[in-house]
Amino acid sequence: MIIINTSTTNTTSSSSSSSSSTRSSRTSTTTSSSSTSITITISILVLIVLVVVVVSQGSTMVKSLMLVVSFVLAADFVMCRPSSHAVDKGYFWQITDFHVDSNYSLHGDPNKLCHSSSSSIHYDLGKFGNFRCDSSWLLVQSSISAMNSLHANPDFILWTGDSVPHVDDSTYDEDDVVITLRNITEMLLSVFPNTKIFPSFGNHDPYPSNEMPFDDVQYYTSILNVSQWAKLLPPDAHDTFIQGGYFSYSLSSQLKIVSLNTALYYSMNNLTIASNNYDPSGQLMWLTSELEKAKLINQKVYIAAHVPPGVFELNPETNWFHDDFNDAYMDIVENYADVILAHFYGHEHFDSLRIGESPEKSSPMFLSPSVTPFKTTLPTDHSNPSIRLFEYDRNSGEVLDYYQYYLNLSAANQGAGDKWELEYQFTTAYGVHDLNTFSVRDAVHKIINEDENKKYLNRYLQYNLISNYADDCDDHCLHAHKCAILNLRRVALKRCLSSNHRWHFSTTPRPHHHPHHPPPHVPIYVTVIIVVLSAGLLILAVAVMCLCFRPGQYMHMRRGYSKIPDYGAATSNNAET
Repeated sequence: MIIINTSTTNTTSSSSSSSSSTRSSRTSTTTSSSSTSITITISILVLIVLVVVVVSQGSTMVKSLMLVVSFVLAADFVMCRPSSHAVDKGYFWQITDFHVDSNYSLHGDPNKLCHSSSSSIHYDLGKFGNFRCDSSWLLVQSSISAMNSLHANPDFILWTGDSVPHVDDSTYDEDDVVITLRNITEMLLSVFPNTKIFPSFGNHDPYPSNEMPFDDVQYYTSILNVSQWAKLLPPDAHDTFIQGGYFSYSLSSQLKIVSLNTALYYSMNNLTIASNNYDPSGQLMWLTSELEKAKLINQKVYIAAHVPPGVFELNPETNWFHDDFNDAYMDIVENYADVILAHFYGHEHFDSLRIGESPEKSSPMFLSPSVTPFKTTLPTDHSNPSIRLFEYDRNSGEVLDYYQYYLNLSAANQGAGDKWELEYQFTTAYGVHDLNTFSVRDAVHKIINEDENKKYLNRYLQYNLISNYADDCDDHCLHAHKCAILNLRRVALKRCLSSNHRWHFSTTPRPHHHPHHPPPHVPIYVTVIIVVLSAGLLILAVAVMCLCFRPGQYMHMRRGYSKIPDYGAATSNNAET
């Protein structure tokens, strides 16, 4: 387990290969690809002929042999094909739900959000926070310092909202909101002065809380200027931001960040309920336009926002969007699933993910846990403070992995100090290669289709509460978790919750033979021919594989990812918010 004490900062070094080795690699790539491509092409042509014969005449034995041959040829193709591009790994942080409370007191009443009280009862609270209260400034500083210690030079930071505390509106005003956002902005900029920071609004960031305005230019202008978000946003993003708190930024010709203000769609936003406005601030129309423009130039998109679509897995009666907004939003992101590489949300305070059952209509949605340890007003457990580091391919934009860090709040308050630990690494925890749509679907498949030991399901439940799981999730609770992950629309979710779902992804039905119509008899000579050709093809395939492993020859394997990024070597153990 990685343990980082934020009082010290790690320094890292990098190395690069020499130009001579680069030229050698390129030469071997050309040699190997030219010597094997013709062989593989011929093998595939022969295989096609064999498949045609087997489909019409093949017996079970012959079909089994063909399966082996096909597997070996597939291995040839994976190992010997030239790489489409070199992986250029980059990293970015996501930090969410600070909920910093300036009135947090070491002697405050935990029944009153740890605020000072006139009560005669004396309280001694932890300096880093309390599970019944919001973040102290010390906890916020510790989380940002930990980011700097763990990876000081990220490509960018996604700051996904809810920086204001869970306090009654009568004790707060709009000036307090603006000042809180300014203070965190200044803290982030002081620690990461040369890093792009992309903020998003949370439902607690307007005043009154939850009532995000859709036609208040003054509010958005105040955030831009007084809270100093103008330092974070590119100048050409100011117009859409003033219109409704959303913007986009192209990191490169391959990747664009789209920051949305999904607090406009929040189910507790009375302003949008009363307005009957089907597209507050024109954000949905703008989102469609941004995705269409990206598609036309073959650019991929990350969506960053605070409130996610769907429901809360720990209380599935709580839907995050108004139903109409939820369906309209899902229509758009499903239509452009081939453009959107991933979604990044906060809001829940817990660690979860979402993925549709159809890979053609879904992109993975990562719901990151919060910095605040506050036990929400919903019937849930509390969680430890958390931050998340993502690894991605700068060339393609593909998300490769993430590293989830947390602070053991109880230990920190008992004298251990602010030691931020690596809780888990996604690819290692769920046995996948990366975080694209198919890999995340594979991870979800492992979670919801329980094995005998419920290994992956128990990991998910443990991580969901940031290593604070009490092992009290009954069958109804487990069913709700699974339904919430896969169903992001209200109708589908209700159907899932009310059914005895068998929890498997759709597969192609297998053909079967009627008892009165047995499989056709295969002549001996046909079987002999198929076996001989298959054996020859198998020998050829193995020979090609051996060529790929010859010293000095180019070999392309599916990439493996280091367990720990570049900040040092270690190992990992495996209602309203």
